[in-house]
Amino acid sequence: MAVLAASLDAVEPGGGWDTTGFDYLRRAVRGMEAEQSPAVGMTGLAGLATAASLLSRRSKSYNTLLTTLESGIVDRVEHISQGVLRSRPYGVHVALFDVITGLAGAGRYLLSRPESSPCRRALKILLRALIHLSEANANGVPRWHTPFHRSTDNLRRHYPDGHVNLGMAHGIPGPLALWSLSASQGVEVIGQKDAIVRIADQIVQTQCSDEWGVGFPVAASKVSACKDSTDGGHASANATELARSAWCYGPPGVARALWLAGIASGRSEYRDLALAAMTAVFERPIPNRRIDSPTLCHGVAGLLQITLRFARDGAGESFSAAAQKLTAQLLDAYEPDSRFGYRDLKPSGQRIDNPGLLEGAAGVALVLLATATSAEPVWDRILMLS
Repeated sequence: MAVLAASLDAVEPGGGWDTTGFDYLRRAVRGMEAEQSPAVGMTGLAGLATAASLLSRRSKSYNTLLTTLESGIVDRVEHISQGVLRSRPYGVHVALFDVITGLAGAGRYLLSRPESSPCRRALKILLRALIHLSEANANGVPRWHTPFHRSTDNLRRHYPDGHVNLGMAHGIPGPLALWSLSASQGVEVIGQKDAIVRIADQIVQTQCSDEWGVGFPVAASKVSACKDSTDGGHASANATELARSAWCYGPPGVARALWLAGIASGRSEYRDLALAAMTAVFERPIPNRRIDSPTLCHGVAGLLQITLRFARDGAGESFSAAAQKLTAQLLDAYEPDSRFGYRDLKPSGQRIDNPGLLEGAAGVALVLLATATSAEPVWDRILMLS
């Protein structure tokens, strides 16, 4: 809610949104203070710091809070990263490195604070830890694969020997996007460019397709994900069904990570595949996209924001046309009699009144604001889109 208020304040200064944002931020701080061990990623300390940073609008309004939060983020990031580099784990839980709770989400916040020496130092340690996790062991298996005992029940059924998660929210596209964004902003450590190419190639190998074009599954076999990309074939996953067309899992989130990797590495083939995957999403009939919810994480708003980002990057006129259609679809989903105007639709069919960002009305409002104004939607760095 504070992030939404910050975005509204940017397009309507003097409208009282800064005061509204302060109130929500204060509540968020109290809520996080009550947590025994908050996550370091975007649903934890880094998310709270991002909200404060956006509300500050480069002023000194939240300096004390940001100093406190950044000290906590830096300490946690360095502790986690040094632990990875020391222990050299073989198989980890996605929460260690993902965007939502882990290092990738924390790293995106640290990247946004170039004026802070501690943040920049911690970011480089974090990048090195992620690079180490991305490397394969002697058997050719990536260190950050998810072992069977750390998998969800659904993925255990498909991958009894463990898997590599391919979702932007919880999988390897998140760190890939972070490395790429960092490199494009001049922040690099040894091995970073190699890691970008290595992981992008592994993602390329997991592609599958349907009658509308190319896409990506939720996960891949930990062995097939390491298959040599020079052999001319695509590695087969245990379950090759395309994921839904969402930010969290599926072609749109993966495509954005590949696009950023293509920019950072100078490899046009990654950008070309990203465009092909997005084109296939637009070609699929709406029911086949399987994003019935209007929300950001796994719904129409998330696909629309990714589409807007591609359009802003000059990816082609088709993205502007697709954005218009998705905007109309999102407006049609408005429920004036609901508590917040938009409700999250669960797989069970249950509709939930949620005011939040990832799975609620605030996220929808942020995306609609991005369609309605020329203001740069800097908030979408939370999603690793920029």
